[in-house]
Amino acid sequence: LVPGDIMLLEAGVQVAADGRLIEESNLQVRESALTGEAHAVSKEAKLELDEDTALGDRINVVYQGTEVV
Repeated sequence: LVPGDIMLLEAGVQVAADGRLIEESNLQVRESALTGEAHAVSKEAKLELDEDTALGDRINVVYQGTEVV
C-alpha cells in the first residue's frame, strides 16, 4: 500500500495500514491489538474532527493490525 490507495474492508479482515474512512456502512472494528479493549468500536466516515481530537477518539480512522467485525 502507498499513500492514496483505497482499502476495501470486510468483516474478518485485519486492517493492513492506518487509513482515513471515506465511506462506511455500520463499520465496527476490534482495536484490542491497539488499545487492549476487547469490545469493538463503531467507526464513521465523519470527515471533520477537531485537530486536537485524541487518537483513540478519531472515529473516522482505522489503524493497522485492528480487525473488522
